[in-house]
Amino acid sequence: MLDANSGLPMHQDDHFVLRIPPARIYSVLLVGILLLVALSTAAKLVMLSYPAEAYGAVNELCKRFYLDFENNVPAWFSTLGLFLASCLFGLIAYFHGNQQADTPRADAHHTRNRHAGMRYWMGLSLLFLAFALDEATYTHEILIVALRNRLDLGGIFYFAWVIPGAIFVALVAIIYLPFLLRLKSEIRNGLIIAGAFYVGGALGLELLGGYLAESRGFDAASYIAVMTCEETCELVGIATLNFVLLRYLTRLSPQIQVRWA
Repeated sequence: MLDANSGLPMHQDDHFVLRIPPARIYSVLLVGILLLVALSTAAKLVMLSYPAEAYGAVNELCKRFYLDFENNVPAWFSTLGLFLASCLFGLIAYFHGNQQADTPRADAHHTRNRHAGMRYWMGLSLLFLAFALDEATYTHEILIVALRNRLDLGGIFYFAWVIPGAIFVALVAIIYLPFLLRLKSEIRNGLIIAGAFYVGGALGLELLGGYLAESRGFDAASYIAVMTCEETCELVGIATLNFVLLRYLTRLSPQIQVRWA
């Protein structure tokens, strides 16, 4: 049994009770983000001080913690956060589906609304699963060079994936706006705040980072500062989203029972 109330794991009768307080999980995630940012900054300072030609092993170790690289500790942290959000969206869709099944047959309009809501939640679950796979395989990073060379882009579009990324975000916003407006203010505002952090970092600061990377180089202090802010905003957005979803999930079902056959 998974209990959303605060406390420590304990045994009750023949069930194992694991208590998962959303606020505590959020605090742990934020502390983890601060630690990643500190390690990334220290790693970059070491990389700048010790050239790779003479200190190859040291540089390779530092790359494992630098926020601007893929397939390392920060990327895995982000991937797990996105995958957790996908799972939580899926659980919310499941509970909305069960509520729909319990709705009286006479209230057909209410049932249709709940069914539509379940599809929206499930769509978000699949969307964040795709985000997690993209983060794990760094597909959007592969697209950068191809798009840049084909379209001859530079400046704020140096990281060329922001163009299809912005179009995709706009389409998702248009599709989900009616659904978002129907949500209660608590969950709606939480989703908006989390999205502002994530999209603001992934797209907004990425534009400035692209300009600085092309004009001043990846080792410039200005680029490093903007890149760090960008990655931090993305991670905070993911952590905030998971916190909002966990709180909403506890409203739908304070206790989730897991039975092992």
